[in-house]
Amino acid sequence: AEINNPVGIEANLAFLGFGFVLMGLFDLVFLPMHYKNGYDLGKPFVISSIVLFVAIVLLEALDHIVPYLKTVCESYTSADLVRQLPVLLGGMAVYALEVLLAYRKSAARFEKVDL
Repeated sequence: AEINNPVGIEANLAFLGFGFVLMGLFDLVFLPMHYKNGYDLGKPFVISSIVLFVAIVLLEALDHIVPYLKTVCESYTSADLVRQLPVLLGGMAVYALEVLLAYRKSAARFEKVDL
């Protein structure tokens, strides 16, 4: 059952999965930039925030365009919650990969700096 929320994505299992992907994206951009020299914090934060903002706008646009996102991800019915579970699990898996990549890249950069 479609909710027709004109102002955003409904908070449900799919939303949580998308949140994992978005936070992993922020980590993937921010952490390697921060550990490039160990001191710079503002520039990586601003750039990561811009990337996150663009990703959120893209996700919100897709929510209004893609039929699956419109019908399944905007619903609270039990049947749709079961159909949202793969989005949540996929989001968690993508988050784990993004954080692992961010860690590896950050660790390699930090070893070069070796404060």
